[in-house]
Amino acid sequence: MKKIGILFSLTVLIVLTGCQDLTELNDNPNNVSETHPQLLLTNIASNAFQVDGTGALYASRILVQTDGENNNQYYNWDRASFDDYNMLGEVTKMMQEAERIESDEYIALSKFFRAYYFYNLTLTFGDIPYSEALKGETGEQYLPKYDTQKEVFIGILKELSEANDLLEGNTNIIAGDIIFGGNTTKWQKLVNSFRLKVLMTLSKKVGDADLNVISSFANIYNNEPVMVSNEDNGQLVFLDEEGSRYTEFNSSGYGSGMYMSSTFIERLQDRQDPRLFIYCGQTKNAKEAGLAIDDFMAYEGEIP
Repeated sequence: MKKIGILFSLTVLIVLTGCQDLTELNDNPNNVSETHPQLLLTNIASNAFQVDGTGALYASRILVQTDGENNNQYYNWDRASFDDYNMLGEVTKMMQEAERIESDEYIALSKFFRAYYFYNLTLTFGDIPYSEALKGETGEQYLPKYDTQKEVFIGILKELSEANDLLEGNTNIIAGDIIFGGNTTKWQKLVNSFRLKVLMTLSKKVGDADLNVISSFANIYNNEPVMVSNEDNGQLVFLDEEGSRYTEFNSSGYGSGMYMSSTFIERLQDRQDPRLFIYCGQTKNAKEAGLAIDDFMAYEGEIP
């Protein structure tokens, strides 16, 4: 019996030792709980500045498909998605890391991206979780309330204003920035220009004192830095490399079944809108007839 007891004790000791060793082996040193916000910024910016694709062009009758049916062309789409909350989760983590290292520039960008994604969500759904959203990890709020669309817009404008203040006079280089190469001044211009866009969305609510649309717009335009040329444009620059190419790169649809709509082209022709010459290519007959590229009659669209 004494030998059995000793054997049992040794077995327990070996098991406990083995468990301890396995625990140490399963401790992944790369799975850190803290990181620099720059490592999150790159993916967030890449997602936010991606090309939307052709869906909206079909739905608004700018494009037509001639070699098949496009669901967007006939309004045959499915329900909208809440996927932007997934990206807002990354933005929330970037905000936490930015606050941890006390970085005003990354806090400002976190506020901008929060405003950007919540703006898209409220335009799609109206009332959405906003004030209590994304607090499951920190506040154990797993069932956030739905805020009214007005409350969401007020919150968006407040966050953008705070982002502008944090970037004012800030000359720190923003690492991980694939949009402006770390230039805080250009980010501030983008933030304020987006504020103007949000206020333009609210142009039919100028009588609402809480939104204060007219005076806010005038104050931003007259007193804050805004985008003034294409040099200030916030865009994702694509590269001729696998995984970095333009999303519609080498799409055969552009050369075979995708055409500009006659409805859209006629609208530009009726208004003598020179953007026609940028959006469209001349017809074969117009080229053969020697019509100039800025001749409005050199263009024709497909009937939807």
